[in-house]
Amino acid sequence: MELNPLKVPVSSLAAPLGIVIFCAFVAASVSMYPDGFSPLDNWISDLGNTNLNPEGAAIFNTGCMLTAVPLIAFYLGLYRWYGIERWRNLMLGVAQLAGVISGAALAMVGYYPETFATEHFLWAGIFFVTTFLALLLANAALLMHLRYNKWTAAVGLVAVAVQAVFIAGMAASVGIPAFEWASVALGLAWMAAMAINTYVSFI
Repeated sequence: MELNPLKVPVSSLAAPLGIVIFCAFVAASVSMYPDGFSPLDNWISDLGNTNLNPEGAAIFNTGCMLTAVPLIAFYLGLYRWYGIERWRNLMLGVAQLAGVISGAALAMVGYYPETFATEHFLWAGIFFVTTFLALLLANAALLMHLRYNKWTAAVGLVAVAVQAVFIAGMAASVGIPAFEWASVALGLAWMAAMAINTYVSFI
């Protein structure tokens, strides 16, 4: 059967697009980092700092702003999971709202890199908190849904746990760069799993 792109769920198209854009721009920016870049020692936003990464900063910051568009589309597309249960729809709707805010915050992270310290850390904080809320509420809403794959749920729950640890650490001023990278990677992994789950369930 020939695939009709117009019938593919929005989330199933937006997720891979966003992942590819973000990973490509991050990889390009890392390749230009002058002193060696390591997720164990460097925060993700160091890539967008013109003082630390003069040649690659613009690439990373542009990547954040571009990724925001499919990220917002991904969350909006989760409406396909609405059903007859109002509590589930309400919880998922709040998750979508948090996800849309996280997408907008990601764009602002790119617009205000680390060299704009006050603005950058404000928007980065909003991004991580709203991403955590989006994943927490989406997984809580769909955990018992008959179409929600157990592997998608597993990735989502692990992502929520790691993001909770990372946010708590940052709040206590004991942030670890590796946890930031893990938080973002697991968030992308859940998006990928959700894109597949949504496609299989609703195509």
